[in-house]
Amino acid sequence: MTITLSYCGERLERIDIKERDHEPIIGSVLNFMGSRKDGNSLLLIEPGRRWIFSDKKAEVYPLDFLLGTGDWVVVNDQHELEVNP
Repeated sequence: MTITLSYCGERLERIDIKERDHEPIIGSVLNFMGSRKDGNSLLLIEPGRRWIFSDKKAEVYPLDFLLGTGDWVVVNDQHELEVNP
């Protein structure tokens, strides 16, 4: 199964992590997820997208973090997003 950016955005929205300006998730732009007033953000972008002011391209790495809500978010070795695995 190919994991898309919109799929990841939908999974995060289910645990109340929304695009900070309540805009749709778009693959060609930087999507800042999380509340603007809290000052915390999760950056959601398509792999391979070139970073602004750089020649480097976005890559996916395994990652996991626990939110203050008790929700656990994981990007596994297969680059799949899991919420509360």
